[in-house]
Amino acid sequence: MSTQIKTIKDIQDIAVAFIKDEKTVLDILHETYGITYKFTRRGLANFPYVLELSDYGLAGGMIIMYRGTTPGTRDKRALFKNIFISKSKDTNKNVYEMQRLLETARLRAKNIIYATDNTKLLGEKLQDLMQNSR
Repeated sequence: MSTQIKTIKDIQDIAVAFIKDEKTVLDILHETYGITYKFTRRGLANFPYVLELSDYGLAGGMIIMYRGTTPGTRDKRALFKNIFISKSKDTNKNVYEMQRLLETARLRAKNIIYATDNTKLLGEKLQDLMQNSR
């Protein structure tokens, strides 16, 4: 099974759908190296889906999506993972797109953006993600 490289742009639609979904539970984790926004969505399958957006400030950030309640960074539960370093010259577009996702997460954390029921959209995006990952 080959691993397909995903850019932030490739997963931006599903990430925004998670962030703006009214049934997604948001946990904010303040850590020594930055902040992580953890979005957990139940009811799409027999297990929850989790999207984590981490902001490490000037050092970069990370986005990971997995099935279940613990990160599946080294196994098949991870649907995608993207780590970026903002000092890298070739990732300027990824940095910009990641900053947009992080800003959307910040707005959701402050209840500034309008959340809607994205169940159908998330189901479609997850189906596409699973099919394109094979």
